[in-house]
Amino acid sequence: MWIEAFIHKEKKGIIDIPALASGRGFSYGTLDRDRILVRDRTGERTVLFDRYFPGMAIDLKQDADTAELRLNFPAGSYDIELYFDLIEDVCRQSGTETFYIEATDLGIDEKEFLIDYFVRCSEEILKILTSQLKEHSVTGLIVIGAVCPFVIGLRQAEEFDNDIDKYALMINNAQRTKAKYGRHWSYIGGYRNFCVYEAPAGEKTILPLHPVPYLGGSMPRRCEYYVDVPGVAFFKYDDFLKEYRPDSERYDGASIIVQPQGQRLTDLRYRCGTDISTAMHTSFRSYGRFIDWGEYHYGKVRRKRLITDEINCYNQIAVYLEWCLRHGLLSDEFLSEYPDFEQTAADGNEDLREYVRNRIANGGALAPLMFTEQGRAFTESYYLFGNKGFPFDVDRTAEEILGHELYNCEEFKNEAYLFVPYDETYRRALSSKIDEAWEKFLSGELDPADFDIPGKRLF
Repeated sequence: MWIEAFIHKEKKGIIDIPALASGRGFSYGTLDRDRILVRDRTGERTVLFDRYFPGMAIDLKQDADTAELRLNFPAGSYDIELYFDLIEDVCRQSGTETFYIEATDLGIDEKEFLIDYFVRCSEEILKILTSQLKEHSVTGLIVIGAVCPFVIGLRQAEEFDNDIDKYALMINNAQRTKAKYGRHWSYIGGYRNFCVYEAPAGEKTILPLHPVPYLGGSMPRRCEYYVDVPGVAFFKYDDFLKEYRPDSERYDGASIIVQPQGQRLTDLRYRCGTDISTAMHTSFRSYGRFIDWGEYHYGKVRRKRLITDEINCYNQIAVYLEWCLRHGLLSDEFLSEYPDFEQTAADGNEDLREYVRNRIANGGALAPLMFTEQGRAFTESYYLFGNKGFPFDVDRTAEEILGHELYNCEEFKNEAYLFVPYDETYRRALSSKIDEAWEKFLSGELDPADFDIPGKRLF
């Protein structure tokens, strides 16, 4: 399913749509037949996607007279808004006020109505999908995201609970891994029908846990699967998993990450946001078990068009990490990975937020493995989204500093914490609230059940 818009260019000459889209924060690339992305190139299958929130891609085809923009569906409200914003830009640059969806002539002045209509359509599709999964009439939905496919099953549907923005966030996370999706080749003919996933030697590669030939066309039900590690060996799929992946090293509910040549995946939990602490079939929430993520907050800035500095999205994360450093709650693994973090935090001339944004993996993400055992227990008890957790303290600090009237002003759109100056007053005020929670934790008074609202974690 998708939304497909056609724009006929009135002005002569070809409009450079990828360049135009870059002004709205898009990245672009071209896809080969196996949906392997080659960035910063255009071709027969060009895709555009938000560089900070690369959940869904907009497929682009264009010639001298017509541009075709297609958004896979269902999609989050942010993706739908971005899609129609881009259509409006292309229309204006093309010298036309109209475009076509399903042969219907539409005007750019109808953009807000169309956004609302397709948001409601997306919500209905998710409800239907969830119902079908619960009734077992379908076993899963394969979502073709910006960079790699992702399988939605019943557990994933229960996670997003018919909320298209939670769904979009889930798909976005799936696109952000630094591992590559395994190249897929299908062989059909005669008595020999098989499918091959290519895992480049020495590179982190995502492969399906249960391989399905959903790329490159249909395949017969009886099919053999292999993994080709160039320069190493050609394995039957099950043999490859036994050789290179212990059962505990799952990627998510549908896929795994492998690193050929026998290298264990000890550091991928940071670098790719994986959780290999359990042998259970994990739900998507365990994808890296991110506690907070700076680029998630920047997504709010973009979606709500807030006029604030991007670096403010890292305020609370920087304060929390610096506080944990002073209390000896950061793990040896984290300090080994970022040996200059302590020096940067101690340097009054350095902005720790810049370090978090630019140096820490996954765009300034907090993950349990960053903390000692005690630090992890405290964080998982306190850094929760509800009535009394750390995010609540972040909001409470913002109101204390800004004042009640400014905190609730229309300009901030209920996101006042993104406008608080990152100065000594802010850092001390927020740190003092962490101190209070820490004392309760040590005394056994900090009970996460008091304020943990199911489903309200960021990740």
